[in-house]
Amino acid sequence: MTHVDVGGNCMFVEEGTVEELLLVIESVVRDKNHYNKMKHVAVTKGIPYFSYANIARVAIGEKTT
Repeated sequence: MTHVDVGGNCMFVEEGTVEELLLVIESVVRDKNHYNKMKHVAVTKGIPYFSYANIARVAIGEKTT
């Protein structure tokens, strides 16, 4: 799933246990600065990167905006 990371917009879990998921979620909830950094990357890099319009342009060989 690392292909969805465009520079810090997500956190990954290794085991997928309930305990690990809770730790990851709690760490984001408690650290507002980290959350805001993740959000900033998601908005500034993720939206253009995952835009269907841009994906279609790349698929047909046009430049993206």
